[in-house]
Amino acid sequence: METIGFIGLGIMGAPMAGHLLDAGYTVVASDHRSKPPADLVVKGLNSVTGHNAVAEAADIIITMVPDT
Repeated sequence: METIGFIGLGIMGAPMAGHLLDAGYTVVASDHRSKPPADLVVKGLNSVTGHNAVAEAADIIITMVPDT
């Protein structure tokens, strides 16, 4: 299975990442907050520092950032 990268774990990104983790995907993510949501860490989220680290680790990248 591919590794899915997430940039942004807010209101939309966190649930999407959670569903992918539940489906068995490896998920790597970065977010502007200092700590990722604890429920995602328990599910196996690989939290990295910086968007470049997501790009290096992921086969597919999903961005969930505000437009403002």
